Amino acid sequence: MNKKGFTLIELLVVVAIIGVLSSVVIGSVNKSRVKARDTQRWNDIVQIQNALELYYSDFGHYPKRFWAQTTGVSGGCLDGNSQWCDLQNDLTPYGLKKISDPQGVGNYDQYYYRSTVGDNYQTYGFMLRFEDSANIAKQATDGGYSASYYEVGQRPRLLYDKIS
Repeated sequence: MNKKGFTLIELLVVVAIIGVLSSVVIGSVNKSRVKARDTQRWNDIVQIQNALELYYSDFGHYPKRFWAQTTGVSGGCLDGNSQWCDLQNDLTPYGLKKISDPQGVGNYDQYYYRSTVGDNYQTYGFMLRFEDSANIAKQATDGGYSASYYEVGQRPRLLYDKIS
């Protein structure tokens, strides 16, 4: 009698192989998503810097915001931080779109901006938090807050002093 079919061990081996392969695929997809969100954050910082420089060329100073940060609500100005909303409104004529973290609602404290009256708003600090600091390894942080943050502007230390 010739029986056709699979043994239980053969089926378990196939299921195990499929499980390993699917976990590898899911892991690489998640890593790609993190990299894509960090790339969007990088594009945001470039856009903000360009808008800040255009603002400076028109007014001779940077926007007068002592402390502005996003607090994670999509759309930016619904987040209760009026300083961030005001900063975005100041820079909208210079091509700045509404900035909100690509991870969406509930992802807090990703973008920070600060300028001070002490130097007549001639300098600023801007800080951005990445999900994976390895995604910005080619860039050098210049304020030293932490490896996950990228800091730009003439006085990034302003942000470090405010948060610490």
